[in-house]
Amino acid sequence: MLTEQIAGAAVLRERLLGLAGQLARGQEPDLADWLTTLEHMTMFDKYFTPDELKELPLAKPTPAITDEWRTLVANVQAQWASGVSPDDPVPQSLARQWMQMITRDTANNPALFAKLNTMHEQEPGLQAATGITPALMQFVIAAAHAGKALLYRPYLNDEEFAFLRANIGKRASEWPPLIAQVREAMNAGHAPDSAEAQALARRWLDLFRSFAGDNPATQAKVRQALMEQPRLTEGGMIDDAMRDFMRAAMQPPARPSSPVS
Repeated sequence: MLTEQIAGAAVLRERLLGLAGQLARGQEPDLADWLTTLEHMTMFDKYFTPDELKELPLAKPTPAITDEWRTLVANVQAQWASGVSPDDPVPQSLARQWMQMITRDTANNPALFAKLNTMHEQEPGLQAATGITPALMQFVIAAAHAGKALLYRPYLNDEEFAFLRANIGKRASEWPPLIAQVREAMNAGHAPDSAEAQALARRWLDLFRSFAGDNPATQAKVRQALMEQPRLTEGGMIDDAMRDFMRAAMQPPARPSSPVS
């Protein structure tokens, strides 16, 4: 407990030094800035450990990152308010930029990404402060998946593509926590044939089948697209080591050899 308190005090000191730096540069923050900073700190402390906060860029964003996000959110809000479809190239491009930035600002760490999602879902005050409402977030997700669906199109027939297009984003919220748990299992040294890895593999396959379907031939086409189209795995926080781990975990267990009589 004492160690956690010391670590928390260190993070608090670092953030307050950021505001002090503004004062030193003659950029006097007003009362709203101070209150927002304190609220921001308290909110992040509810969801992240002190060590995680040190690793999470969004916990201490630079002015450049803050401005970049404000501009992106404003652009997405304008597209959404105008009634543009997620199938339009402009929101798809903005959604791709969004995913690239969120990957960067969570240090490409699936555990931090999952916790950030949870924080945003459970904190209406954060949604109001950032302008990223659940409806706006769904617009971004829909545009991101619409763009990715087009990359699958050359690999699939009409029926296969219609199924994928209709289902590709339905269970998107389940991927970040699962990816984080797989990474945790790998870091803990669990083997692909361990009970922990096998359970994760079943959940992984269930999510994959939810948009690829149950036909093995169609699944093979989807896997081929994933291997040949880098943009399909862009920002997904799934590296080659994790793919290899999951492939191994999905392999049927070897049957013991029959004794020779």
